[in-house]
Amino acid sequence: MLYGLTLPEGGPQARPESIKRIATKAEELGFYAMEMGDHIVIPESIRSTYPYTPDGRVPDWQGWNEQLTTLSFLAGMTSRIRVITAALILPYRNPLLAAKMLATLDSLSGGRLIVGVGVGWMKEEFEALDAPPFSERGRVADEYIRLFNTMWTKDPSSFHGDYFNVGAVRFLPKPAQTPRPPIWVGGESPAAMRRAATEGDVWYPIGSNPAYPLITLEQLRAAVDRLRAVSKETGRKRKLGVAFVSPRLEVREKDAPELFVGTARKIASEIHECEKIGVSYVSFDLTGGTLDETLSKMASFSKRMIRSG
Repeated sequence: MLYGLTLPEGGPQARPESIKRIATKAEELGFYAMEMGDHIVIPESIRSTYPYTPDGRVPDWQGWNEQLTTLSFLAGMTSRIRVITAALILPYRNPLLAAKMLATLDSLSGGRLIVGVGVGWMKEEFEALDAPPFSERGRVADEYIRLFNTMWTKDPSSFHGDYFNVGAVRFLPKPAQTPRPPIWVGGESPAAMRRAATEGDVWYPIGSNPAYPLITLEQLRAAVDRLRAVSKETGRKRKLGVAFVSPRLEVREKDAPELFVGTARKIASEIHECEKIGVSYVSFDLTGGTLDETLSKMASFSKRMIRSG
């Protein structure tokens, strides 16, 4: 199993020296990847339902570092750990510019980028950014992924779609990874599964969506079974990978039904079961409290899960 760490997006631990310490420590401790979510502005009034809390309430975000800038900064501070856009909200940026920024990040980092992508959920942020229509975000996302693929693999490149057109251009340098960086498709819905099967390399869900819960091992196993059925329906030939963003990690004396909550023995067994059903990567949010507390949790996790094999 490969393990990832969710980076702080705002607050004291997202300041330059703190986030640098987290990133370099994650590499030292053997984490496979560090990942970061994507918001550009936080509207003062948000009526949209947040998908990842039981009541749909939006967290009290006080600030948010820009995703691609932050990951580029941290890639320059490290040499081995991978960086993941978790997930890049595709309609938020001009797709040609986003493709260029991602290609450059992969090139300059020596091929360490994983492109996690999503369609977004906050209508008010779409409106603030003058993004394509919120109601069409799924079709926009599919088209932008195809544009990325074209720009990253062809030279000269051109693209003609419903939402974006570009004539023949030289798009160089290409990404370091060939034929392109991996594309991990976020989202838990049937539409997200289908997008992963048709446009991506890996399905990349978060376990805390109450509409599509992945809180127990049984729920995750059933979801992967559905994913395999969707992949077969689409005619996909290559096996679709699975990466999982876990909402919880809690080592305690008594076992609980929730995935990764209970004794160390139970959690280790669940990791093994996840591998058996096709999950190859799991990420956890180990931040919170003070910087020293975060670094301590990271070290403890590495000792228990990474270094022990």
